[in-house]
Amino acid sequence: MFPKRVTLIPLALCACSPLPPSATATSAPPVDGAGMVWLQNEVGADALYRSGNVDLDGDGIDEMLFYVGGPGRCGSGGCDLYVLRNTTDGIAVIARTSVTQLPIGVLDTYHHGMRDIVVSVGGGGMPHGYRVLRFDGQTYPGNPTVAPAEPIDTIGTPVISQGDMRPIVF
Repeated sequence: MFPKRVTLIPLALCACSPLPPSATATSAPPVDGAGMVWLQNEVGADALYRSGNVDLDGDGIDEMLFYVGGPGRCGSGGCDLYVLRNTTDGIAVIARTSVTQLPIGVLDTYHHGMRDIVVSVGGGGMPHGYRVLRFDGQTYPGNPTVAPAEPIDTIGTPVISQGDMRPIVF
């Protein structure tokens, strides 16, 4: 009887995985969870999200990208994208960009020491396409549908893929 219980325990743990089968490493929550705590405290526990981690500044430490939606949080043009950095003082918000859609990617080009981010846009009267967001030394553009964001033909390297939004859970 005892060996059957040992066999069932790993099966039960596998069935409780928080990520859907279609999730990839790039859409997983940050390993240390600091971004999740920030998200819950600053955006709200009722938010839904998709996330990705990518080294934007070439220092070998990933920044966190959170695509945040949920009831009453998005418009016809899309939802908010937050770009966060984990610092010794806590989470620093590098940028908040509105009216973005999935997927979101990055390019191998840099401006003011940070990789260019590519977001999907469309809806609200705007045709679907991609826009490149370039770091200006302080932040990324807050709205990808107007200058200085520019149209581009590629998503680059995907960081956050399309898919179901997840609730904030620990």
